[in-house]
Parts: sequence; C-alpha cells; structure tokens
Amino acid sequence: MPKSWDELESYDEIIQPKERRIISELLRDSKKRCPHLRVDGKWFHYCGKDFPNVKKQIDPFHPIYTRAADTLLLSMQCLNNFESCCTYRGTLKHHDHTEPFKL
Repeated sequence: MPKSWDELESYDEIIQPKERRIISELLRDSKKRCPHLRVDGKWFHYCGKDFPNVKKQIDPFHPIYTRAADTLLLSMQCLNNFESCCTYRGTLKHHDHTEPFKL
C-alpha cells in the first residue's frame, strides 16, 4: 500500500524497483555527469544548481522534490549531455516555492 507524504522517511521510497534498475544502468554507463546533479539517498536525483538554503523535509513542495531528475531527464541531459540543459547553461532558473514567483 502506498504511503502518504507524512509517512515517508526518504525520497528514495518513492522510486519504484524498475526505476531503480534503470537508474543503476544509466549511472553505470554514463561517461560524465552534470556538476549540479545531487542525490538524496541512493536513487532520488535532483538538480542542485542555485539550491536555496532551506531545511530538508519530505514534502511535495520542497525544492528537492520539485527539482527531481527522473529517468528520462537523467538519460537525456543530466548524464553525458548536461551541456545542453537550459538550467546548466543558466537560461532557465528553478522556481522553488520558497519565494514569490518572479518573471
């Protein structure tokens, strides 16, 4: 049975077994990684560029979760091809819900 956000102890708990296998293969086969790629636990990857100074908590609005790098993003940009990422290049900024949205 799925857990609620209040019951989670780690972001790793939301990564499914099939995703874990894919992530393992992507990491094993990658030649390089974005310098901003961070991991919380073993499986949950997220973008750490310009990361805000906030207390870590398990929450669907927390910057760690809103910056999640799923298997598609890992395979297409965060690993081996991160130079094409608009966040890496600085042409897109993250909105972290910690401050009002600015255009």
